[in-house]
Amino acid sequence: MRNQPAAYRAGPAPRIHFTLFQSTRDVPITMGHDRFRFSRPCWLKALLASNSICWMAGLYGPAHAADLPVKTAPPITAAPSTLWNWTGIYVGAHLGGAFGSSDWQTATGLQADFSNRGFPGSGNAEGLLGGGQIGVNYQFGTWVTGLEIAASAADVDGFAKCANRADNRYGVISFTCDNRVTSLGTIAGRLGQTWGNLLIYGKAGAAWATDESDARTSHYINKFNQSGTRWGWMGGLGLEYAFSPNLSAFVEYDHFDFGSKDTNYVDQFNNASTVGFRQRFDMIKAGVNYGLGGPILNARARCGDDASAAWRLDD
Repeated sequence: MRNQPAAYRAGPAPRIHFTLFQSTRDVPITMGHDRFRFSRPCWLKALLASNSICWMAGLYGPAHAADLPVKTAPPITAAPSTLWNWTGIYVGAHLGGAFGSSDWQTATGLQADFSNRGFPGSGNAEGLLGGGQIGVNYQFGTWVTGLEIAASAADVDGFAKCANRADNRYGVISFTCDNRVTSLGTIAGRLGQTWGNLLIYGKAGAAWATDESDARTSHYINKFNQSGTRWGWMGGLGLEYAFSPNLSAFVEYDHFDFGSKDTNYVDQFNNASTVGFRQRFDMIKAGVNYGLGGPILNARARCGDDASAAWRLDD
């Protein structure tokens, strides 16, 4: 074992000696920690010796392989769970239609004097609208609460016969009272429950409507006009579905009630009349929302160790 490194002399190493054919010359062959010798008088000796070495290496290798460190496979973990979170600010747009009733109830001034057969008149109101909304949601558990401001340009028109008069010359004549809502808005709170990317909610709050009204008849030149903004309340139900982390679509039903309000009508001769007017209608709209300042959908994954430490060598 002379001329062998110190690491090899730490313990006795097995010595195996092959004599394939008699020869006066042996050639040492070293493999791993062991030392082999075989004779080489011809190419046949070399061939047989190499096969013997390979055979011994197959027996020798597994014994030493057990001492090598083993690289373990990463643990199998479940796919990260995705939680839908509706918290955030959003903006959007909508289209819809409205239908309801417009009631002209009472009158004072010139219109009251004219109406010797009664003033009240009622009619249907209907039309289309479109606009936008901005809001904020906050989710706690499976519940979502928030605040939304919406505004729409509208063309919701209603009319009825009003200010009825028995006239000796024309018989019974009436004014035509007309009201047209030109814009509509809401400031409403929302509360709903979510099932993943589906949100079902209710909403309630204040509503406003900007309108134009007039009263006229073909038998007289007097034409009364009125315009202004009326406030009331609203309540509704909706369903919203998120298609992606930021984009969602919704469909919603709302009921509006503006109560009975005194509105001031004035004709071209500055004759004034105060008319009690009540309006209620229902609205169905559909639209889309887009999340700002962070996605509507937050994907969260719970992980144990860092992925880079998943592969390690056992001691």
